[in-house]
Amino acid sequence: MEEAPTHQVGFAVENREAGYFIHRQTYGLKMKALLQKACSMSRSFIVMLMYAVAAFCVLHIFMLNNGWFRELSDSGFSFDRMISFTADRPFAYRVLMPALINAGAFLFSKDFIHLHKKWLTESSPLARYAKNKLFMQEDMALKVHLEYFYLYISLIFLLYAVRAITQNIYAFPSVFSDVTPAIGLLFLPLTFTWGGHIYDFPELLLMALCLLCIIKKKWLLYYPLFCFAILNKEVNVLLILFFMAFSLGTMAKKDLLKHVVGHVLIGASLVLWVRYLFAGNPHIPGLHDYWKQNILFWMNPKSYFLFWDAYHVGVPISPRGSNILLLAFTAFFVFYKWEDKPREIKRLFIYTTTCMTPLYLYGGWADEIRTLSLMFPAIYLLGVYSFYRLIYTHKLPTGDDL
Repeated sequence: MEEAPTHQVGFAVENREAGYFIHRQTYGLKMKALLQKACSMSRSFIVMLMYAVAAFCVLHIFMLNNGWFRELSDSGFSFDRMISFTADRPFAYRVLMPALINAGAFLFSKDFIHLHKKWLTESSPLARYAKNKLFMQEDMALKVHLEYFYLYISLIFLLYAVRAITQNIYAFPSVFSDVTPAIGLLFLPLTFTWGGHIYDFPELLLMALCLLCIIKKKWLLYYPLFCFAILNKEVNVLLILFFMAFSLGTMAKKDLLKHVVGHVLIGASLVLWVRYLFAGNPHIPGLHDYWKQNILFWMNPKSYFLFWDAYHVGVPISPRGSNILLLAFTAFFVFYKWEDKPREIKRLFIYTTTCMTPLYLYGGWADEIRTLSLMFPAIYLLGVYSFYRLIYTHKLPTGDDL
């Protein structure tokens, strides 16, 4: 039998070596892709876990301070009156969450509710911890559990929305954009001095989603969210300030005018509609005299040295909303490196502060800074840049530099 020519044997060896090399390269690329995917999934899981824990902590503190685990002293805007649409005005105007709770409860059959009566009223973790008469009836207990679920989901989606906003505005390292929304959320209990309401967290979520749509110019999604935000709390008609802060100088005047008219027509129509629907509801007593008490409160020097137990019952070490330490802390993070911050965020802070401060003094109560919620996005976005510059010394490029 004839042997293969030497050059053919050489070619076969070279082909085997080349094939082995290509196979090894392909295997290496596949392993690298799998490793990158695993790292990405691990990071996503860690972020999700971090957000879940932060949301649980804030929601628990909210429930403690909002009276879910004790009897409410003011029945004018209690949970049962809110979801039955019999609350005093202006709380009666905030119809979105009551409607969603009632719609969710409607999906459960009476047989299901009756079958799980003991769990809803006695055995669930929420019912066992609560000291509230709302859990005495299974129908109402179901709605309380639904509200708890809605609030938690609102906080989770809020964190992801804030992360997306941060990533769209700043070129931060990924880990920084992941962590800072959770850090910001942990400051939220400082605003619970006078409790809170069922629409507070959904309001923050809807504001964040609206702002994200404005930044990305997703108008078909923005306007439905704008409507929901107004139905959740009528003061969100001022989301037009968010639009103006990001659109002035970047949008053609004709388009800008169309959007302004759209905001005004939609906002006015919805506000007048809900006011008409609930014109027969009683009004909160003394609301129009709050401004007198507010002036007295802010003129009192003692107001600037108040503390309370925001994070742990019986440990009053947290500064209240009027505390000079909290005011100085907030001012530092807002104004530090002011000249380097994006023009749109600075405008947003100026617009919302100018509009919300007089409204807060007129209709708020003492240091109930929770009512300044329209200022929160600007404060966070200015503060997170200050936090970044305290850790990293180099300046990030902004729209003013491009």
